[in-house]
Amino acid sequence: MSKRTHKRMNTRAGVPRRAAIYVRVSSERQADRVSPAAQEADALAYCERGGYTVVDVYRDIEKYRVGGRMVEPSGTRADRPQLRRMLADAGAERFDVMIAWREDRLYRSYRPMMDVMDCLEETGVDIELVKETFDKQMMGGKVWVARMELDAKHDRLMMGLAGRLEKRKVLNQPPAYGYRRSADGNSWEVEEREACWVKRICQWYAEGVSVHEIRRRLRAAGAAQRRGPGVWHISILRNILGNETYHTGTLTYHLEGETYKIFVPAIITPELAERIRARKAQYQKYPAGNLQVQALAAGKVYCQGCGIRMSVSTLTVRQPKKTYTYLRYRCGYFNYHNPGCANKMNVEHVDAEVWRKVWSVFESEGEFERLVEARIAELRAQEVDAEAEVDRLGALFDDLLVKRQQIISWAQDGKISEADMVLRLGGMDLEKIELERERDQWQLAAGKGAERLVEVLEMYRQDVLKGRGAINARPSTPSQAAAQFAARRKFVDTLVTRVDVAEDKTVKVHLLFDPAALCIEGQLASQYV
Repeated sequence: MSKRTHKRMNTRAGVPRRAAIYVRVSSERQADRVSPAAQEADALAYCERGGYTVVDVYRDIEKYRVGGRMVEPSGTRADRPQLRRMLADAGAERFDVMIAWREDRLYRSYRPMMDVMDCLEETGVDIELVKETFDKQMMGGKVWVARMELDAKHDRLMMGLAGRLEKRKVLNQPPAYGYRRSADGNSWEVEEREACWVKRICQWYAEGVSVHEIRRRLRAAGAAQRRGPGVWHISILRNILGNETYHTGTLTYHLEGETYKIFVPAIITPELAERIRARKAQYQKYPAGNLQVQALAAGKVYCQGCGIRMSVSTLTVRQPKKTYTYLRYRCGYFNYHNPGCANKMNVEHVDAEVWRKVWSVFESEGEFERLVEARIAELRAQEVDAEAEVDRLGALFDDLLVKRQQIISWAQDGKISEADMVLRLGGMDLEKIELERERDQWQLAAGKGAERLVEVLEMYRQDVLKGRGAINARPSTPSQAAAQFAARRKFVDTLVTRVDVAEDKTVKVHLLFDPAALCIEGQLASQYV
């Protein structure tokens, strides 16, 4: 028995046990799906019978964001928000026992099971189940069975999808605009009313009409979308213009390393599609009219009151002799009059404060060294074996190289297209960059390179400071302005994680000091200054 467990039992002697109830939606579609409300009601009744005091109910019943996508609170995921909160509260000794409807509400795979097991070992918290008897010794076996069940379901699903595609049947997905499912459900056929608008959209764009003007024309003509009124968001129009199925008449699916092609009727001619591609090719990544490239902190500015990212927009002021255009950051919720909403703020004012904060890192000799040493100390203070992390990341590098060669081999054997190969290799390049950055961080904590890095970064700082006049002066030509902006943006991308704008227009800049990345960006930016 651990000291912490013994202490918990002694201090709670003769006092009703404090219980935490955990509820999770049945996202795996088990045969005995029970609603979260029913789970919670059964658990409350269980606690009442046992004389427990319920201190909190943890409900993972909604989708949550991981990275750039929304995911279900599946029992296979260890990052469920309420599960993480419950385990943290167990560590803070807020309760003595976890109550769940069944064991699979807590976990259905190895990773979350290990987190729960570690929590039991470290805190002395117990688990009790409403519909089952909990046996700690059986945890691993049950999770293994659950994992096998889920893997079998996945395998059966993949086999079913592959069998359908081999028979040249489309998957069960909504057809693209301009198509409808055939009577037997195995293919797509042209939906004439929608296809007519697809042709017009493509023709207008090929003739040079802007996407916003196309949107206005569609709404003025009352062109209906598949669902609801014809709002015609810009993203919908761009998807239509970029859908190659309209001119190739081919649906391409990639499944388990195999490529399947299913033929459907084409809606536009290859000649019209080529005109669309030619027009798109005229645009660079950041055309002159792109507002994002003119705002230093674009993509990092948030409304503090509403909690959402602020977009970049223009304000045009027309006077008798001249028209002035200003850039501003704007909150998307400002029309709803939310308390604390920042509404709008001049881009120049926000960017000036962001750059002042970033540049102060380089101007202040003591502050710069303090940030470097604090970051290194933070890494070393983490309860992680830094040398083991370096070895683990090295193994990931090796795996990445093997996967890279495998993808190249697939392309050579014709299992995947060249375009698919380029896309996958591009994703691996991004993964490699992130691994290198993480490896460099842990190498600081593992070895004796920290002192050397401080010296190198100080050299970069001195190098950058030599050009303080150029990087902070007002540019006299457009080319100088572009070079200065690019140099500043590299530092902002590396150091700034978020910028909060308050209702009173105060700006708070959040920095995350990354020595390894700054070393690289400092070298690039020094070429400008």
